[in-house]
Amino acid sequence: MIIKPERIEQYKETYLKQYGLELSDKEATSQLLNLMELVKTVYGDNVIRIVSIDNQNQRCE
Repeated sequence: MIIKPERIEQYKETYLKQYGLELSDKEATSQLLNLMELVKTVYGDNVIRIVSIDNQNQRCE
């Protein structure tokens, strides 16, 4: 699974604000992939619907 560089940066910024720790791109990517797997496990087939809603919201910004 490929994560857009801007998403990695967004995650790193959020993590820094929340926990006061800087992540490398590699650490952030690893954590994001783990998070995505967790979401996929919890929501199953509904993940596609959630991603679609997120993409629609981003276009409105």
